[in-house]
Amino acid sequence: MASAYLWRVIFFNRSTSHFTMKITKRNKSSEEHERSQTFPQKRRKLPDSGTGDLNVDSAKNASSKQHTQLHTHQDVVYHVSKFLSSTCLGAAATKSSSTSDGPDDSSKFDASSSQEEKPNSRSDKSLDSILFLVCHLETMTSGTPPPTTTEQLSNTSVSITTEDIATLLLPWSVARLMRSSSSSDPSPNANNDEKLTNTIWRTLSCCLEILSNPSASVEKLSQQPTTTNPSTYETMLSNSFSQSTLSRLVPLAASVGFGLFDNASTNEDHLQCQKHASRCFHHLVQRYRPSLEIGCTSLLQHIEQLVFQPSIGDDAPNAVKTLPRHHYSIVCGALRLIHSLLGQANPKRSFGVLCSLEVLPRFGRLAFVHCNNDDITSNIHNLEERGGEAQSLVERIIRDGLFHSVHHMDGFRSMPELRVMMAVPKLDSSAGEKTGDIIKEEEKSKGGGGKGCYQSAFFQSLRVIISGVSNEDCESSQASVSVHDAIATVNMLPLLIRGFFDRILNKEKREDNTSGSSQGKTTTEADSKLQFRFWCCAASPAFERLFVMCDHGSDSDNLGVALLKMTAETLRVVLEYDAYSPSYSDPDDALLSFLNFVTEGLLRWVNRCDFASSLYEQRTIHLISSIRTILLLNHRLLHERLSHCIAFACVSLRHYCHEDCVQADASTLLSTIVKIYGELRQVGYFLLSSRIAFSDMKSSNLDSESMHSLLSTSQAMKLLASTYQSCPSGQLHEIWDFFDGWVVSIIDEVSTVSKNNMADETSNEAEAAIELIFAIRMFVAFIKNIRTDKHNSPELRNLCETSMTSSVGKLLSKSNDLVGQTGKDQCKGRNGLLTRQGIDLCGWLVDLHTRSCFWIDSVTVDGNGSAFLMAQNEDDKTLTNVLSYLCDVATKTVQSERFELWKATWKQNKNCKPPPMSNDLDMPLSLRSSLLHLSMHRVHQLHSMIYYCKIQEDEDGDDEKGQCKFSSTELTNEAKILVDFALYIASSQTPEESIESASLWVPLAQSLNTWSHYAETFHSRVFLNWFFSALCETSDRAALEQERGCVLTLIRDTTFYEVKDCMSLLMEEGVMFALSKILRFIEDSSPNDFFARVREVASSESAGVAVSCLEVRSKIVEDGANFSLHQSAEGTLTAVATIVAFLASAPLQLYLCRENIYLIDKFVGLDVLISMIYEIIMASSDSKCASTLFKILCTNRYMVSSLIPRILLTSTQTFGSLLDLVTDHMIRSSDIFASYPDISWATGTVMSELFSLCVDYHERDNKMLINFSQRMNDVIVMDNSTASPSEFASRAFLIRSVIRRMNILHRRDSFSKRDVSTNNLRQMCIDMALLSLKYLWSQIIDRFTDRETGPHYSRAGAASLLLASELLSFLGNALMTLTNSSPICSSLLDTMDKKFKHLFELISRIVDSTHGSDVNAAVHYFLSSVLTVENFIDQVVSSSAAIETVLRWMEATCVGKQETDPLLEAALCSLIREAKHDDIKFVASYLSQRDGSERQDPAFVVRIYNLLINHAKSQEQVKYLATKSTLILATSMSLLRQGHCDHPHQRMVSNTVLFLTIMSNLIPRKEILLLSGREIAIICSEMSPLFCKLPRHANALEEVTLFKSCCLVVSSLVAHYPKKLYGCPSPLFGLLLALLNHILQSNSGLPPKALEYAKLCELLIPHKDIFKKHVLGLILRYIHALKSGMTPATKSKLMPSVYGLLDMCSDFEVRQINAMIDIPSKTLFAPVYKSYQKYYQYHGQA
Repeated sequence: MASAYLWRVIFFNRSTSHFTMKITKRNKSSEEHERSQTFPQKRRKLPDSGTGDLNVDSAKNASSKQHTQLHTHQDVVYHVSKFLSSTCLGAAATKSSSTSDGPDDSSKFDASSSQEEKPNSRSDKSLDSILFLVCHLETMTSGTPPPTTTEQLSNTSVSITTEDIATLLLPWSVARLMRSSSSSDPSPNANNDEKLTNTIWRTLSCCLEILSNPSASVEKLSQQPTTTNPSTYETMLSNSFSQSTLSRLVPLAASVGFGLFDNASTNEDHLQCQKHASRCFHHLVQRYRPSLEIGCTSLLQHIEQLVFQPSIGDDAPNAVKTLPRHHYSIVCGALRLIHSLLGQANPKRSFGVLCSLEVLPRFGRLAFVHCNNDDITSNIHNLEERGGEAQSLVERIIRDGLFHSVHHMDGFRSMPELRVMMAVPKLDSSAGEKTGDIIKEEEKSKGGGGKGCYQSAFFQSLRVIISGVSNEDCESSQASVSVHDAIATVNMLPLLIRGFFDRILNKEKREDNTSGSSQGKTTTEADSKLQFRFWCCAASPAFERLFVMCDHGSDSDNLGVALLKMTAETLRVVLEYDAYSPSYSDPDDALLSFLNFVTEGLLRWVNRCDFASSLYEQRTIHLISSIRTILLLNHRLLHERLSHCIAFACVSLRHYCHEDCVQADASTLLSTIVKIYGELRQVGYFLLSSRIAFSDMKSSNLDSESMHSLLSTSQAMKLLASTYQSCPSGQLHEIWDFFDGWVVSIIDEVSTVSKNNMADETSNEAEAAIELIFAIRMFVAFIKNIRTDKHNSPELRNLCETSMTSSVGKLLSKSNDLVGQTGKDQCKGRNGLLTRQGIDLCGWLVDLHTRSCFWIDSVTVDGNGSAFLMAQNEDDKTLTNVLSYLCDVATKTVQSERFELWKATWKQNKNCKPPPMSNDLDMPLSLRSSLLHLSMHRVHQLHSMIYYCKIQEDEDGDDEKGQCKFSSTELTNEAKILVDFALYIASSQTPEESIESASLWVPLAQSLNTWSHYAETFHSRVFLNWFFSALCETSDRAALEQERGCVLTLIRDTTFYEVKDCMSLLMEEGVMFALSKILRFIEDSSPNDFFARVREVASSESAGVAVSCLEVRSKIVEDGANFSLHQSAEGTLTAVATIVAFLASAPLQLYLCRENIYLIDKFVGLDVLISMIYEIIMASSDSKCASTLFKILCTNRYMVSSLIPRILLTSTQTFGSLLDLVTDHMIRSSDIFASYPDISWATGTVMSELFSLCVDYHERDNKMLINFSQRMNDVIVMDNSTASPSEFASRAFLIRSVIRRMNILHRRDSFSKRDVSTNNLRQMCIDMALLSLKYLWSQIIDRFTDRETGPHYSRAGAASLLLASELLSFLGNALMTLTNSSPICSSLLDTMDKKFKHLFELISRIVDSTHGSDVNAAVHYFLSSVLTVENFIDQVVSSSAAIETVLRWMEATCVGKQETDPLLEAALCSLIREAKHDDIKFVASYLSQRDGSERQDPAFVVRIYNLLINHAKSQEQVKYLATKSTLILATSMSLLRQGHCDHPHQRMVSNTVLFLTIMSNLIPRKEILLLSGREIAIICSEMSPLFCKLPRHANALEEVTLFKSCCLVVSSLVAHYPKKLYGCPSPLFGLLLALLNHILQSNSGLPPKALEYAKLCELLIPHKDIFKKHVLGLILRYIHALKSGMTPATKSKLMPSVYGLLDMCSDFEVRQINAMIDIPSKTLFAPVYKSYQKYYQYHGQA
């Protein structure tokens, strides 16, 4: 009986490949007793599904309780024995005897059995065992095996590996799948057992994962090494999976993987089953080896049906298919199989299979299958799972199966179709009609009637599939081919063509490499023509069908899109591989004819405008790409049809204005056209084509307004502008005449239509108006970008004057009817349009005329010069006088009552926005923009005329008959009137208006440098008001973006800050604008009549703004006035922050003047209001605007601190009250903003500047200083015991800023410049410092020693220590200047002794403890500030104690940062300068001490010795350092060998720089260290590999620093040890070679590196007799770099170095170089040597 047996040992017999099982029989009672002791009575319940989420404690919970661990291995043994007893034994019993005691176990798993089994039947139990074992295998392979003890192994005496379990489960899973595949319906639903199916595939997947790669499954259950050879498992797999078995299992795995038998694909069980099946397919397909024909026709067909099964009924099954990852892996596995079969198949037969009518479209469909990106995790880098593997595999199949370099390419080369260019098809032929002979008649006669190549089947298949009809030459006799196959083949054509082109290119590279040539990057002309002919033959059927579809409109739209896409992609391939070039020989124009055929066909599609089609957008993208590529191939193809291309691009831009892809492609096409015709010097033809495009659009019933899209294409207009700027002088006249004639012809056409009263007059006028606007805007763009010079200026001036009587005269011919008309509805229609365009064009003609006159020497301001603006001539008196009209309108406007009222109103309320101007002006409203532009151009012209008038007036003197007919005064008055007029017009534009979507302020901003010469203060204020409005405005009006861009351009322009009239008012207007916004915001939040007086005071030019703002604060805060934040609070505060930030960053030069008092008054008033708003916000617990307020306050206070030193006080009484107000406000706000360090620092800066100002003026009146001191004393004596850490820190910053300024003034001897007997300034400062010590010292000690954690406590401790530093430093400096007889001297010394010693001891004790960064920085500052006081340390503490403390802090800093703090270095340097001999010994002993096993950091030791070397002065100190020189050198050398640390790169760079620094300092100090030749050689050898250690990500600054330091060390060696270098030249030149290699290989910092290397080479020239033989290596390295390829920049920068090296060579070395290099190297080096002989070599006599 099976239940009476227990399988104890399982092993695999390698010789027979059968299981040999040793069975031990036990009686039933003993077995039951053992099971009752080993296994619990209640088995853990297994899950019903086979999804892999088995909750088995023994397999999942290795870290649970001990008794669970003991059962884990026994559970595995139990389930293995149960599986064997249920399956293997039953099967064996059935084979041995038909009367077995138990039924066949296989029948238990047969779902077709009619018997219903009980839930506890043997089949369910065996299935549970299988699930348990599979779960166990998955757990083991996941890398988390359960622990196994020796006791467990001894109890069970069984060693089972994961491979053993897999060998048991594999045959069962294979047998079940074979039985399933043999049934009529293999779906799981047919057998009614989905759980079984899922278990089978899961089991097979897990077994294959383990057995296919047994070395990866190293974790065994028994923790014992396996004794089974991995080849044994491979043998088992080969026996289990025969080819017949695989031929059934592989399609089955693919079907199940795609869920072919699933009814509900969203079910989790079905999804897991699909994933298991796909993994099985991945393993099985690697063993499957069918023939190539079967693989392509059977397996690949099956995969294709699975992939595209849901799309069979769709119209576009060839669209890009997106698959889940497990489906995509099946596709890639099948394609990978096909590629592997190519190597074993017959090349000719495989070629026929791959290019067959059935297989070729199949590859086209599978190549564009993609993986769903949602299934891809971020850490996946596999190309297959990324979604590009399928196309890559198809490309490899194409290259190896169709275009193999050995088997197929020679046949293609010998094909008649590719030897001679095919006949060009006809556009009007049908798709299936043969359009011409493929081989020319003369080639037929030469080639004879021999048998053709089998490669011709490739082109025949393409023609049959794409054309859709059968071919007699094809073996297949299909009546037709489906459209879907045609689309798939068309999609694959670019891959086919690229594969052929790649093979040709690779062949050329191989031949070039064989011949030894380095020029193998491009193909020869013959091979390029072969590539082109292949493209013609392969793509010709597609072109024919594409162009027939355009004419007849047949077939599906998807095919048309696919053909257009193919055309664009293949044309790009032709361009990429240089398969065609106009320079290739083409005697019969065969190549050009075929391209012309393609071009004509594409233009037919261009003319087929069907905007209603859903696929028109895709067509447009492909057509634009194709046209651009054809244009790049040969512009002659589109030269006669350029107008169609321009019109098509413009229509696409307008119609798809919201599609980024179309916009980008169309803009690129226009830019390419402009660039090509600009380079060809045929910009005139481009302009002519643009003009013809209007008629083309009219004939095609297209909207001609689309042509304006060309003007909005920025890149095309930039290229056009560049073309105009570089246009030859001879073409300027031609282009000018073109524009002039274009404008005149349009006007004449409109006039003709109007006179004849045609029926379509309105539509024709509209079309003409659109074309006229386009022509004038293009004309203006041409005029703006003309570069005037001395040669073309006379011609340009004449052209401008000619156009004034032609184009402008025609445009303004009907403007007399408009003069004097006003109102919104005037100047409309045709006459209004002509007038506006005429004035615009006239303005730019004036600009060009003015620029031209600048270059003409003999310029006289006569009637012609002034009357240039007059469009009248003597023959036609009806033309309008533009100058008279402009001057008349400007004069009437400026002299009107409305203008005076506006000016007066604005002056009274200059900080408020001007009231809207009335539209009832003395001119049509639509002409405002044109007249404004014309005014600015006229001012520019007047500016030039005034200059020449003044010159002539100076020459004529008082002679009334001078040559000048106009006085400069008259012209200046006219300019001032025009400036008034322009500003009035600009101010009249309301935010609601949008005149031609342009701002009227932009022309004023662009010509600011010109009209500012004729502006008054009022004009500058109006302009600055607009400037700040545009800078901070956030509305959505149309012109704001344009204004904002203009303002930002002004801010970045340095010439803006040279306009003195505006810059003198910039600061004042800016702060007043910010104040007005804040006051308006406060008034909106708290309506009150009180604010009217505040605004009045704020707008005045006198002081009192700060006082008024304080009244506002008291009114709102203290009196409890109703105040609520307006909803625009955030926008208002952001605007104010923007203005204040600009004022702080503007490069303004602040002069010493009295007016700065009023600026400070306004800034302080703004500060008061912002502080008030902050208090209100914090009281309401609304902190959304707090960060903006902090920015405003910090910036504002820094502005105040920068203005205070620029105050010029004529009387201290004027500033006294304001000083008191500022001081009180700063002291009061210090507690309000105590929690914000930045504001505290800014407040302290203001207080220090106020103190400096009081000191500067105290001799004149010391009242300000006394009042300031009293207020500071009040702060000092405040009770700080109850203050919070933040409040104390804020007060400490405030007091410290004043004490620090005292200390600075004392060090500058500012106190000693006064008469001490009459002035008690010094005593006052000392008293303040002593008062601070008295009241604050205890708080300083307490705050510093406070061990509370948190940023506020750390900040308070740092602030207290900084305050102590300033106090002790100031008192120490003061003590050193006092005489010993001074009564204060002794008491001050006693006080300093006690205070300093106490604090110094505290600092010495906390050096090894943990502190915050603020406290550490404060300690460093304390040591640097106090220890640098001369002769102070000896009187308080010993120098050795001070040195030890500094060294300990430096050591602690160096450990963390690898660098010491500069403040600590300054303190130590100060101590070293005053140190004695014993102190130097103490430093050396400290550096050599050892604490246990730890040693000092070499970097720290070297840094300290470097400071000693630089600052030791006495002879005794130098002699002592000389005794340590060997130690210094050895320690320094060890820095270059420290490679193991947390940050190796930073450590290496830091150590290297430190080593090079100390070497450069030590080498010149021979009295300390006299280097030997051996030591010099070691130094050079250690420096050579430095640059090899630099990683690739090293930044340029590090590289340059290291390179310069190395060169400095070498220069020092050459300068101080030249003769010792004679004995070790090899290390020296090895280092020089390393430096040269670094220059040649590095891409950053080339100029400084080359300069340092050139200096080094120059230093070696005096020693050339010794070093000349060693220079050869450097020169040969340079020559090798020339041959390998050197950039021109590198070659140019290294030329001085090479000259220096060549100058060291004698004739013998030159001959050596010539003999050691090959011929190509000689060719490259010859120009360098000739240049050396010509420019560098000395040819004189010695």
